Amino acid sequence: LAQARSARRAGPMPIRFTPAATGMPKASRRAASDAPELIDRLLFPAPRSTYHAGSWPGELIWLSPSGDQTGSFEYFTGESERDAEDDRIPALLLLAPISRLFVLALHGNGDDLGRFYSFCHRLRVCCSVHVLAVEYPGYGICPGGQATDTSVNRNAFVGFRFLTDTLQWPVKDIIVFGRSVGCGPALEIASRHPVHGLSLVSPFISVGELARNFVGRVADLVSDRYNNREMVQQVRSPVLVVHGKQDNLVPWKHGQAVFEACRSRKFLVTPEGMGHNTNLHRDTSFFAIPFLSFFAVLPPVQREV
Repeated sequence: LAQARSARRAGPMPIRFTPAATGMPKASRRAASDAPELIDRLLFPAPRSTYHAGSWPGELIWLSPSGDQTGSFEYFTGESERDAEDDRIPALLLLAPISRLFVLALHGNGDDLGRFYSFCHRLRVCCSVHVLAVEYPGYGICPGGQATDTSVNRNAFVGFRFLTDTLQWPVKDIIVFGRSVGCGPALEIASRHPVHGLSLVSPFISVGELARNFVGRVADLVSDRYNNREMVQQVRSPVLVVHGKQDNLVPWKHGQAVFEACRSRKFLVTPEGMGHNTNLHRDTSFFAIPFLSFFAVLPPVQREV
């Protein structure tokens, strides 16, 4: 733990963690025992895994969702086989040489940690922040079957509790990042905790409103999920919203609506040349510069982004 805490001053180093409590709030909409529905398969269409247990030695760790003292948070090198009944959650832990800020990163529904790694790595380098990215159930090599909003929220809160309880990182020094569907669990966390900030990329108003854009009134027949416009009203931390005007999947007006509903300090960026899956690091004006300036990540001196 002392080594992990010293990451504010020192570079990345091998860390072995002991378990900690990973309590989380009840799901806002449905019980965890609900069977997956068609909307879950549409909302979380897990792609084919792009990584394995031996990927990124020293950066791929496993988190216990129960914190029941039966295992440990540890780096998994791929040299031994994981128990098929093990329910530990894979996560990326990327430490910056010097930083007081940790970003909890939650990817979109078309990514897994393998596809998300490049963004997280660039985020660490160009913004000089520590990054923890948590996998969703059924994505990559994460157990749990078909992901649902409830199970994705659960994994997100396990990551958050890992930062606050195990690493003892101050809540005020955590930025929660969510992209697309990842905005839902990001808002669930930020609406309950006074984090340093919340960064939303391509958020939708709600799953129901998004579905209405494609199927009209038929969307009224499914139970809604992730009412982001309602949830953002409970956030008291600074909120950065980035939504490209070339987004053909989630119209940028959704991001604008979420921004307008926000009651805390906020900033909206709507790049003309950015689509739903555009590489955010392709142009520093898309994300890096707004992120650095809005959250005051760097000291007031010139630094190449």
